[in-house]
Amino acid sequence: MKLLLRVLVSLAVAGVLVVLLARWSGVGVEEVREALGRLTAGCYFAALGVHVAIYVVRAWRFQVLLGAEARGSFVGQLGVTLAYGMAGIVLPAKVGELSYVAYSGRALGVKAGTALAVLVVARVLDLAVLAAGMGVACLVVGGPGWMVPVGVCGVGLGGVLFAAAWHGEWLVKVGVWCSRKLRLDRWRVGARGIEKLERMGAALQIAAQGKRLGQAVVLSVLAWVGVFVFCALLARGLGIGEVGFGEVVFGSGVAMLATLVPVSAFASVGTLETGWVVGFGVVGVSRELALATGAGLHVVQLVNVVALGVVGHLVMGVVGGRRAAGGRTEGR
Repeated sequence: MKLLLRVLVSLAVAGVLVVLLARWSGVGVEEVREALGRLTAGCYFAALGVHVAIYVVRAWRFQVLLGAEARGSFVGQLGVTLAYGMAGIVLPAKVGELSYVAYSGRALGVKAGTALAVLVVARVLDLAVLAAGMGVACLVVGGPGWMVPVGVCGVGLGGVLFAAAWHGEWLVKVGVWCSRKLRLDRWRVGARGIEKLERMGAALQIAAQGKRLGQAVVLSVLAWVGVFVFCALLARGLGIGEVGFGEVVFGSGVAMLATLVPVSAFASVGTLETGWVVGFGVVGVSRELALATGAGLHVVQLVNVVALGVVGHLVMGVVGGRRAAGGRTEGR
């Protein structure tokens, strides 16, 4: 029931945002179609190549964080990452985030606790790089006066999140301590929750041990550079005009942050466009042009994500089938 409520709320939010943006900017389907018409085949395939590279780097990061717990080939991990990417983006209310746990267990045989710990570390690293990158962009762009203190805060927040990824068990210990102080362990559900938190702390510590986290940080930076290059290619291809890379990092970064809202709608419709309009509006792009290019980019992104997600599910099917066949052979 709670899930259904979240989905309904997210769809309502999407509808309201789309209507408000269209009325505020005066942009309709025709303007978005014109923006997509400016996109050349060369620009699209360059962006597609970058998009594929982002998934490859993220799959590599999952393999690094799993370490000795990694199961199967890199191709299998790439298939899981592609399928998870589609679920995480397309499904409303962020309900697809945990699909990595289910997919990696089904196709690769990774334990749920381990997969969840790796996913948490990866997402914290994503937030850390995004915060630090936007902070640097604020300092470089040199727009309104408030961007400098915001930039400093962004870089600081990125540092805090990097530390949290390095010592994720600290966050778990704080959660357990608060739960016990609130005496949640008096109830069966609370006691089971605390037990799961404690197991999560151990798994997080293992995922971030040794050289793994350092390698994962480098891969996270590479993945986000790819995200911003993807946005820059499409923004210019769709006709946003001459904007610097720092402006693209800031504008698209605000859009990415908007999609993290827990009630974001199906495929982040409305939330991404709102963030794109706000972010690029700060750096001087008109709301009409920002909305047309942002919606066009969203269309291209969804086409890529769905196509690559289908490929991922096919790969998972093959890898999972081979794994099951191998298990039956060993059992004889």
